[in-house]
Parts: sequence; structure tokens; C-alpha cells
Amino acid sequence: MMDHPLIGGKFTVFVLCYGEYPELAKSCLGSILSTLPIERLDLRVGLNAVCDETRAYVKSLPTTKIYEDASNAGKYVIMRRMFHDPECPITTTHLVWFDDDARIVKGAIWQRLAEAIAVNHSYGARLYGLVMLQIRPAGLEKQHGGGARICLSGGGRKRRRTELAFTLR
Repeated sequence: MMDHPLIGGKFTVFVLCYGEYPELAKSCLGSILSTLPIERLDLRVGLNAVCDETRAYVKSLPTTKIYEDASNAGKYVIMRRMFHDPECPITTTHLVWFDDDARIVKGAIWQRLAEAIAVNHSYGARLYGLVMLQIRPAGLEKQHGGGARICLSGGGRKRRRTELAFTLR
């Protein structure tokens, strides 16, 4: 299914690593590299105020490009740099974003993603992934103005996941 004309044989995968958490970076990037053959992968990694161990590990990987900011510019600043890099434009039809605290637990995810894209494209779906409902502890509703919130990625120990294909018009 990766060779379907809508997929083009390859995904661009973005990973943002942050802080002094080399084990998170290794787990996330290792799970990607162990489940998607390098010839099907355009890997771009952002380093946001990372430690030397994380930097050395990432530099040992078969990346297309590494984006580094030692000053902790923030996730979305680095994300914009990565997405809109005139020196290294995105050439694949689809991209995937990972924060370093995410990892792949089932190797078939790439095949399932390719199938979801091929099946749902004619219906106008363009974003694929999980909607994650982060459940906040009872005392935080007053502090943060509400109960649960929907996020596409994020922390929290209690999350309900639902697979979803979004439609943009």
C-alpha cells in the first residue's frame, strides 16, 4: 500500500526532541526506524534545548535534516521552521509528527496509515490520526477553566483514544 499513487512510497516524519531526556528520544526515534524502512522515510528531527547525549544520538541516525535550537525557542517555532524550510522542502505527499514522548508500539501502523489515506482520500479526508482526550484531575477544572480537552498529542496518564479521519473543506 505504500506504493499507492496517493502515498508515493514514502512518508516525511518529523520528530521534536526536548530537554534532557535522551531515553525518550531513543525510544521514539528507535520505534520509527525499526518499523519503517529507511528508503520509505524522510526523517527530520528538531532538537530543542537538548542534552549532549540526545544530540549525539540524533546525529548518528540517518536523518534528512536536523534542526537545532539551544535556547528553547518553543515547540511551535521549531515546528514552523521544520515545515517551511526553503532549503529542504517537503517532497512527500504526507507527513507525520511525533513529539519525543510518543513511540510506535505496533509495526503495522505505517501500513494502516497508508491504507487509511488510500481509502479515505476520495471522501476529502486529509488529516489522519488519533483524537486524544486528556482527563484532568478533579481539582484542576477551576484552575484551568473547564474539564477535559481534546488534543492531537500530549501527556497525561489517562487518555481515551479514538481513531479519526478529519475532513478539511
